[in-house]
Amino acid sequence: MTGGLRSIWIVRHGERVDNVDPNWKKNAPRGAWDDPTLSDRGHKQAQEVGVQLAKQSERIDHVFVSPFIRTVQTANGILDAIEKASPDAYKNGGHPVMWLEPGFSESLHVCQPVPGYLTPEELKQQFPRIDLSYKPFHTKHYVETTSTCCQKRISQTLERVLNNYGGNILVVSHGSPIGACHVALSGKYIYVGQCTISKYRIHEHTDNPTDNRENEEEIDKVARDWMVMTGKYVFKPHLVGDSTHLSDRSNLRDKE
Repeated sequence: MTGGLRSIWIVRHGERVDNVDPNWKKNAPRGAWDDPTLSDRGHKQAQEVGVQLAKQSERIDHVFVSPFIRTVQTANGILDAIEKASPDAYKNGGHPVMWLEPGFSESLHVCQPVPGYLTPEELKQQFPRIDLSYKPFHTKHYVETTSTCCQKRISQTLERVLNNYGGNILVVSHGSPIGACHVALSGKYIYVGQCTISKYRIHEHTDNPTDNRENEEEIDKVARDWMVMTGKYVFKPHLVGDSTHLSDRSNLRDKE
């Protein structure tokens, strides 16, 4: 017995203010040097992602966002642009809200010992789309000493998200964590540029004990055409770090 097809989009946040102002960290608000806002260009990039996603025939059902302000601003800009570009797309089902998921946070080796992002309640005051009723899967931060240390956290968070939420999913995160997402979904670490779009199609299958042979043959046929099969899911990449929607594709910081 096979399940249906759905999609997951993964977007890295836009350009950060400290990318263009090297002195920003010295005077960071709240002393939170790991929580820069977007630059003007970063806000524009987020809008351009939203315009591109509005062209998709598939609606976005769930939006999971790292709680750092640059990712929240990016997700909010994306949803703003989708609403403006395609006002009727969600008329019957309502526009998606934003769920803050620390499991998709920045790799902690580049953060303060206690990550400097605002509380959900503080972010909600600035971004009404945030749904405070969401219960995150990842609630404790553990020491991460390199960019690859977040792999386990990311894989676990992705698995829980996919297992608990049907429909199409948008994840807004950071460079190294998105690289870890690609490992989980394709087996290959890919460091993508800012406000680039990655998209995977997800085929879900469940075992049918009354007809195992037919089920295995069907899964094998699908797996031949799809890149990776992990547990109950088979993933096929459609876009990997795509930047064609951006008006300025220079210096997207796609190198670690």
